Amino acid sequence: MDELAILDELEDVVYLTDPDTYEVYFINRAGLKNSPIKEYKGLPCYKILQGKEHPCEFCTNKILNEKQFLVWEHYNDNLQRHFILKDKMIKLNGKKLKMEIAVDITEKEVISTQLAKKLESREKLVECIQIFSECTDFDAGMHQVLKNLAEYYQAAGAQLFETEASAITKSYAWYDDGEAKAFSKADANAYKCLFAACDSKGKLMIDNVDKTDSEVKKLCMKYNVSALMMVELHKEGKTLGYIMIINPMLRPGFDRSLFNSLVTFIEAELDRQHVHKHFEFLGYHDGLTGFNNRNRYMDHILQLNDVKLKSLGILYCDINDLKHINDSRGHDIGDLAILRFSKILSEYFNQRDLFRLGGDEFVVIAQNLDIRDFRERIRSIQMQIETHESFSVSMGYAWSETNFNIRELTRQADEMMYLNKQHYYENSEKDDYRHYSYIRQELIKSIEMGSFVVYLQPKVYASDGRIYGAEALVRYQHEKHGLIPPGHFIYLLERERIIEVLDLYVLKQACLILNQWREEGIKLIPISVNFSRLTIADDKILEKMLKIVDEHAIEHSLIEIEITESTDMLDRELMGIITRQIREQGFLLSLDDFGSNYTNLASLTEVDMNVLKLDKSLVDGICQDHVSKSVVKSVIDFCAEMNITSLSEGVEMKEQVELLVQLGCNLIQGYYYGRPAPVEAFTQQWLK
Repeated sequence: MDELAILDELEDVVYLTDPDTYEVYFINRAGLKNSPIKEYKGLPCYKILQGKEHPCEFCTNKILNEKQFLVWEHYNDNLQRHFILKDKMIKLNGKKLKMEIAVDITEKEVISTQLAKKLESREKLVECIQIFSECTDFDAGMHQVLKNLAEYYQAAGAQLFETEASAITKSYAWYDDGEAKAFSKADANAYKCLFAACDSKGKLMIDNVDKTDSEVKKLCMKYNVSALMMVELHKEGKTLGYIMIINPMLRPGFDRSLFNSLVTFIEAELDRQHVHKHFEFLGYHDGLTGFNNRNRYMDHILQLNDVKLKSLGILYCDINDLKHINDSRGHDIGDLAILRFSKILSEYFNQRDLFRLGGDEFVVIAQNLDIRDFRERIRSIQMQIETHESFSVSMGYAWSETNFNIRELTRQADEMMYLNKQHYYENSEKDDYRHYSYIRQELIKSIEMGSFVVYLQPKVYASDGRIYGAEALVRYQHEKHGLIPPGHFIYLLERERIIEVLDLYVLKQACLILNQWREEGIKLIPISVNFSRLTIADDKILEKMLKIVDEHAIEHSLIEIEITESTDMLDRELMGIITRQIREQGFLLSLDDFGSNYTNLASLTEVDMNVLKLDKSLVDGICQDHVSKSVVKSVIDFCAEMNITSLSEGVEMKEQVELLVQLGCNLIQGYYYGRPAPVEAFTQQWLK
């Protein structure tokens, strides 16, 4: 919360003006309430506050300073109210301003002593705000604010505790005779007792110790406390700590306004301090494990040059298949593996020696450990890791009592770790790794040998059934099991992250088919090729596409790229950039499977497409279900309005075709017109 927000909460009128230009800089809510003033920014104070056309003859600007307030009385003819005014020059955000606190004393029953107390309270509040605004040492600033608070209430002292999970993490205190009477930070049970005694609003007010709970009474007597004000400090439901005033002077008409106002301000300052410390922490620590990060690692390497060492050991660790764990089981499971491993490391090495350099890389820099102790700790870590079935770690180490070149030792440890990782891959049976490695090798070999066969399925004009284009659909020709549909092997290619090889292979086959048709004098039609999200995410995909298509001298407008439903998992901004680049090169672009997943709706705003393909799940029910029909009509109308070609896929019945024509659909694809067929059969049926 900034200074203006604090001033805005005050009950009295407060306004700030530029002493040189007379322009009004700020008027708080109390000043605007029940006032004809609606706009004041940039307007002169003498006009909107006093109703004058020129600077007031009683203006105090020239006699004010930053050290003390000028208190005077004035009757405002414009507002017809009588005020006591308190003027002072202040600096706010580096700007010199005149602050005027106006207390309305028109009502004769205002008691002068109360008025003086209010003015003093506001002065103290502004003073405390300025302390934090100008002070670069937070601890010193907090000490001064507590001193001001205690002196205002004529108290023995004031104390503030920062807490985390009910435990005190830091304490600030000011007492009139030093720290002698301060509550002991070590007395944890005492504080829990006080905290528990707060009401539902987090407040505790003790004006008679004898009337309190026995535990609280015992505590107060121990620390010579006869009266106490305490409030819980919180931000967005989280407790930040507690602030208390010890032995305040309680009198009739006791005014808590300064305390309440300062509580709000201190909450904001503590929260700001916590955010600042958190960002400082993240600058040199890993946010997930709390280990030192690469920045600290680089600093630590330099600092070790000045340290006298007896020995130096480096342990280099890499969590095996972390990327595979993240991709196949989710990042939450990957993070859990990281946290479990970091906990194991923490059991055997000091936190200052632990570094997380990247996603799966960890380094331990162990100083002055003998070789036997160092190796024993590593063996213990390995034994603990072996008990975890969810992850494994490859490790390497180096140790020396003569060569303290940390970069050289790290290189040696890294080489050992790499050899152990290779050994892991060669021998591992976890998650059927060997099985999938074999499948990967076989699939790549099959792609290179041409065992994947491209079939074509027609896309026709809805109005008359004429051929428009074709979709290239891949099948795997297995020597034992025959023709295998894509549902049985695509997920394996994606799992092994080689789906791009197949996608580009199908693109190449589409170019070869178009070349063959051109040589036979057949009129060319566009062929669409499906690209996986992993293929689209490759930042060099456009370069690879152009290489294949241009090598075969195929017009870009004859190639249509179908982006599948799962591309919603990509970053939308990245998706927009990639698809625009593809369109700019003249390729056609279609969004496939629209309607199979709600996330596709968001894709409409990002993908620069030529064709929108309505998924079979939408089309299936249009003849029987009024809702399905309405949804399909809305999508088709949207396409027409946005100049996008609409295509309904999975069409199998004549009734569907007739209804889609009525709804204005442009293209149709499905078994009603033709199943996927070998290239020769497709050519014979549709193009000759």
